[in-house]
Amino acid sequence: MIKHREIFDRIAPYLHSREAIIITGMRQTGKTTLLHYFFQKISSPNKLFLDLENPLNRRYFEEQDYERIKASLELLGLRFDQRAYIFLDEIQLVKGIPSVVKYFIDHYGVKFFL
Repeated sequence: MIKHREIFDRIAPYLHSREAIIITGMRQTGKTTLLHYFFQKISSPNKLFLDLENPLNRRYFEEQDYERIKASLELLGLRFDQRAYIFLDEIQLVKGIPSVVKYFIDHYGVKFFL
């Protein structure tokens, strides 16, 4: 088993890369804790953390029109004219989320932590 500090060191070099960071593992092993840790490490104020276990948060990403998703995220304070960081917990609860993530990476350079 890898200790958390080793995981932090392994992920840290990728904090500002283009690719999404995806944290996987068994239940109750600290994935959410890692997401919160890296959320705090990002110094940019242009970041958002959403727990998709909350149905109100899920609805943002269940929309079929990606520009509507963008507009909803802007209402939450996220700006797309600069680097944006989106942290999503419990992504398995939203069908089709990989397509949404890819779209926002490709079109807006958003950095995702999943």
